[in-house]
Amino acid sequence: MLSANQRLIVTSEKPALTTIRNFVQLTPTIATAGQPAADQFKLIAKAGYQAVINIAMPDHADSIDN
Repeated sequence: MLSANQRLIVTSEKPALTTIRNFVQLTPTIATAGQPAADQFKLIAKAGYQAVINIAMPDHADSIDN
């Protein structure tokens, strides 16, 4: 429950990030997605995200090197 001094701000998905497979904006600062392509990490950083948690297996067909 929000107090009288708080507002819930809901933002729409960042259009450039919707090109990432299965991108879903969960909160204004948290999203989930499939494996981004190497060039999409710049879009992620530009959108303000500071970390990417990679849970993919290193031998998966879409994996990329660090």
